[in-house]
Amino acid sequence: MNNSIIKIALVGAGGWGRQHARILAERPDVEFCGIAGRTPEKTRVRAEMYGVPFYTDIQTLLEKTHPDLVSLCLPNKGHFDATLEIIRAGYPLLVEKPLVFSLDEADVLLHPGR
Repeated sequence: MNNSIIKIALVGAGGWGRQHARILAERPDVEFCGIAGRTPEKTRVRAEMYGVPFYTDIQTLLEKTHPDLVSLCLPNKGHFDATLEIIRAGYPLLVEKPLVFSLDEADVLLHPGR
């Protein structure tokens, strides 16, 4: 990671994803490197707004962009599975709250290898 520029990928092209995309694109210290979303057309449109590639799954986003950080902005019910996938892939992430809905889910995220 370059100390002055951080490469950030976004997961989620909806309401909060729109806000994060706008901020990421405006920051001079960020390389906004791609968006993954559940709805291909919405994700494509959002990506075109900011001149970044779009993907329909997290794994491909990570493989193609190799970000320094992933910003996760999915609907609440989608946080657990996506967070676990990103953790298991070894990438740092920022997750909109709530992170999980149960202590069992929290335990899985704290100990993803179990």
